[in-house]
Amino acid sequence: MIKESKSKVLNKRLEKAIRLSKSFEDSFYIIDLELLERDLNHFRKAFSSVDNIISYSYKTNYLKCIVQYLNKKNVRSELVSPFEVDLSRSYLIDADQIIYNGPLKDDDSLLYVLSGDGLVHADSLDDLINISNVIEKSKLSKKRLKIGIRLSFDDNDLKSRFGIDFNLDRFSQVLQILKKLDVTFPYSFHFHYPSRDFTS
Repeated sequence: MIKESKSKVLNKRLEKAIRLSKSFEDSFYIIDLELLERDLNHFRKAFSSVDNIISYSYKTNYLKCIVQYLNKKNVRSELVSPFEVDLSRSYLIDADQIIYNGPLKDDDSLLYVLSGDGLVHADSLDDLINISNVIEKSKLSKKRLKIGIRLSFDDNDLKSRFGIDFNLDRFSQVLQILKKLDVTFPYSFHFHYPSRDFTS
């Protein structure tokens, strides 16, 4: 007798459950957590020779079960809006596990992430000035602020509609704003690689 593999048995059970379901009108997701963990382990192995942090973008899919599962696997939450920050709070994700990107951040979400030791990337000079104003108004402790900046370069492969257009004058402005917060240098840099061509 040939024993069916675990995945085939699960697929048959899943197919039966879908056929018996009375909610064909509704959309739904099928999540293979074993496959997700396998892919995550492959990804970690590929970058094991360098210091790295893996994060998961909520805009990809912010289902609670996926976010909480990845959080337990030490994957950080990458957020781009106050709505996503609120979601992370409702999912009980600690602020120090958040990387907050995006051009539209409100004061409350900024304060929550920064005060909880999370990382915030400024998407523009205006965004950085707003981050600075929120910190000054709230009298937030400046001892462990994690403020990074997102950069765009005047290069066909690295030119992006996101981030601060890099030149020495703008970077000097960034450093001056950070200096007022007792931050000597950006905590990190964020780049958007628009071409998605890793062969060049």
